Amino acid sequence: MSEARNQLLKRLAALELGIINESVAQRPPAETNHNQVAALFRQGMAVVAFVALEDFIKKRASEALERISSCGIPFFDLPDKLKRATTYEAYKSVAFQLRIRPPEERETYAQESAGAIFSTASENYNLYEHSFGFDASNINSDVINKFLSAVCVVSAWNNMTTLAGQLDLGLNLQSRFESSALLRHRAAHVPNANVTVGELETLRKNCIAISICFDALLETAMSAFERRDHNALSQSLTSDDVMFCKIKFLDGKWKVLPKGANRALRAFTSRSDAEHFVLQKAWGSPCCAIFFGEDRFASDWKIIR
Repeated sequence: MSEARNQLLKRLAALELGIINESVAQRPPAETNHNQVAALFRQGMAVVAFVALEDFIKKRASEALERISSCGIPFFDLPDKLKRATTYEAYKSVAFQLRIRPPEERETYAQESAGAIFSTASENYNLYEHSFGFDASNINSDVINKFLSAVCVVSAWNNMTTLAGQLDLGLNLQSRFESSALLRHRAAHVPNANVTVGELETLRKNCIAISICFDALLETAMSAFERRDHNALSQSLTSDDVMFCKIKFLDGKWKVLPKGANRALRAFTSRSDAEHFVLQKAWGSPCCAIFFGEDRFASDWKIIR
């Protein structure tokens, strides 16, 4: 399992528990002390939640670059955008990382980074792991588009939104990412921002929707790289190429709904039985399995290879 995905799921689970905790609830105006502390907690949670999303995007990109380095495709056969991003465009990230790292780490980091970039001139290359999203303190929507475009996913945000619609995760993912970034900025820089519990819940759902669609498209691209599928990589991957299934609690049962199906493939009395079935089934290609909670919104997902 992706370590980046595992960390994000733990953080989102903690966020969900925090949102329903009484310590962050707004009480009547007379309870001044509680409300002041609760407001601080909510502001901190807004910052941490968006940072968790940023960290996931950046670390998943790094994991992908490591996998591409090991898939046996000659560097000169990689997509042009990926070659540019991991060579001369990468020096912006190197420069930023050297500025923010402790002095005692800079020499080693510079050597390792330069070595990774230089390795692209050899047969056994190791793509620079910080090529995407590590050139500034925060990421923006352009970083996600640039990275997915580099791994052959065309019109990244449009395809993520199309996939979100198919997965019942809502629409307009790019605007939701940008509004979430604005909430984080307000929480971090405005002392009396007064982030509400409702805003935190919206942020949590935005993080889940964006992460799932990003991850599903990325895993589809990684499969093409690892198969050395030059036909797929020479064209543009879209949401149509993503295999997925939804596991929903409907009519008292956990139902498995594959992509394009009008009815459930199987139904189970427990989520664990449904999850076991999904994980054991041969899907024929990497499948993103999305698990929905009893509130009918996605709560978890797994990539089945």
